[in-house]
Amino acid sequence: MSDASRFPAPVYKETVLAPLFEGVKRHHWTYLMRINYAHAVMLGERGILTAEELAAIVGGLAAIVGDLDLERLTYTGEHEDFFFYVDAELRRRIGPDVAGKLLEVLPNSTATDITMEGGMRWLTVRPPGSDSQDLLLMDPGNSMLDDQTAQQVRALVAKGALSPGVMATTDCAGDHAMLAARGVQFTQEPAKRPYGVEAVLRDDSGNWYSFTQRTY
Repeated sequence: MSDASRFPAPVYKETVLAPLFEGVKRHHWTYLMRINYAHAVMLGERGILTAEELAAIVGGLAAIVGDLDLERLTYTGEHEDFFFYVDAELRRRIGPDVAGKLLEVLPNSTATDITMEGGMRWLTVRPPGSDSQDLLLMDPGNSMLDDQTAQQVRALVAKGALSPGVMATTDCAGDHAMLAARGVQFTQEPAKRPYGVEAVLRDDSGNWYSFTQRTY
């Protein structure tokens, strides 16, 4: 009988989390670090980080990259995935107060916040300047899904097998060039489609989005 009293359960760690961690090491870790850097720069440009905080975070990220030994780095289960491994390393190097600010996001307004039957929370937020675009924030572990299915959904998200939706743009090629230069990971460059021009990007959780400029 396996011990499921603490996360991650041994089977889930060995069959899902460890292979995903190794996959990020082989294929995606450089993109993840570029995303972290681009996010820090954006927070600095918006005044959410001070110049000193930005310098500390950028320096900490550079130190992590410089010291990273991929051959010796193995998944232990101490951190859920590579993203949280980097987060822990950054906190260790520059302190939790400053490192934690890398996780800051631009302020959104809450559109809906309802706790439904069974404890599921229906939480949607609205980006600044929008009066109609709602984004649903959902934890598979606190939804209508049972525990096993929730873990499967988390694994599919981390693998990049699910897409939350489409982001609209009026200049797919131009915005693609700008975002790619800032470290955003694109799995498909702008290409003509029957419905417009489309690129595909991934976030640091593995979600992929269609980035589309409509032409009709």
